[in-house]
Amino acid sequence: MLLTEKQTQLASAIDTHVQRITASGEVDDLVLLVAMTDHMDSFKQLLDSSSAEEMDLLCDRYPGFYRLGKLLERLAEGIASGRITVPK
Repeated sequence: MLLTEKQTQLASAIDTHVQRITASGEVDDLVLLVAMTDHMDSFKQLLDSSSAEEMDLLCDRYPGFYRLGKLLERLAEGIASGRITVPK
């Protein structure tokens, strides 16, 4: 399966930013989430335009992209289950 140049460019940029943030050691999920706010549109764009298999491939190729994806997945699961409350 081939990824488009746009997919690899967006995922690589996210990966690079996550790697830069976490280079100094263990980073709290909240710190990472706040630091990645400028890249959320790119992540959403990839999510909307990629198949599950393409997302898996991007996660395999870019560990920082994977880390952000897992963080967002846990956040969504917490909101869906009610463990994380969202102000109205």
